[in-house]
Amino acid sequence: MKLNSVPVSSILIVCYYLMLSHSVLAQNALVTAEPRSILKGLTESLFINCTFNKSDDSSLVSLKLSRALSSETIGQGYEELASVNSFSAPSLGNQSHENFTAAWSLTTTGTSFLTLTWNRSLDIKQGAYKCDAEVLNITGQPYVVSNTAYVSGVSQESQMLVDEILTLREENKFRDAEFQSFKELVSSFIASWNRKMNQIQSSIFIESLEFNGSIYQLSRANVFDNTGIAKAVCEIFESRLTEIESSEELEFVQGFVKNNTDMFYSYYIVIGGINEGGVNGTWVSPYSNSPLGYLKWAAGYPAKNTYDTCLALWAAVGWDMVNVNCFTEPVDAPKKILCKHPVQK
Repeated sequence: MKLNSVPVSSILIVCYYLMLSHSVLAQNALVTAEPRSILKGLTESLFINCTFNKSDDSSLVSLKLSRALSSETIGQGYEELASVNSFSAPSLGNQSHENFTAAWSLTTTGTSFLTLTWNRSLDIKQGAYKCDAEVLNITGQPYVVSNTAYVSGVSQESQMLVDEILTLREENKFRDAEFQSFKELVSSFIASWNRKMNQIQSSIFIESLEFNGSIYQLSRANVFDNTGIAKAVCEIFESRLTEIESSEELEFVQGFVKNNTDMFYSYYIVIGGINEGGVNGTWVSPYSNSPLGYLKWAAGYPAKNTYDTCLALWAAVGWDMVNVNCFTEPVDAPKKILCKHPVQK
């Protein structure tokens, strides 16, 4: 039997085509790393992406990601991290016990990929990461095409700087924890102080309903014979001696004090207003020293007494305004004070 001979040129063409096909396939398998350089303790995540671009003369069988056993060189020894193949997809095969997450997709029409992600600084390692794509060429022959990406560390000097930064970060965390503890302690103290002040305030004052954004605080005790002390007491509770600015406000105040004083006493209710120029002087605010904008004197007032230079409301004249001595009080007409406190919205 005579065998037909195959021309040498045909064999060379086939060999050249197979070599060219393998070279093209190698270019279709890519691996990328992000970031390419890591700082131990500072780099929080690492992404390794292995991709294969489908060509007309190849079909993908599997993708595999591996890492070199030695981080110093790109050597021959690799440990497999994860792989996926067209037979078991969508399941991930041969996954190592490292703490990473994996995503993958194998397709017969476009780009296939296998991506590994590390999200903890302690789990991230430098070294060579290799992507292996097992493919079948147009003749049905299997090939493994690979590409490698290297994740590097930094110089010893840079890592020393990083370690110093990490030390400072831990110190800042400790100081922040101390600050939060101190802040909570201060907040607790302020809350306790406010509760006590509210209790004290309730024992000293009777409070009105709100009127035009303020409440009025009428002292319970009859001990404020010194108007300077009365002014200071109001200020302790972030209030001021009441300065009446309109007839509507006076009417509200008169109703409030009338309903909260003993009818058997002829009280003076000290409010905001002084006259340092004597009877013939100008009545002014004890805070701004500006002339008062509203006054409603009781009949016969202001009295012609040069010592009566403070402003008050008096029960005996229907709670209209009178002038009184700032530092003394009659036995039968004790003084109370009326503070005015803005309501905080």
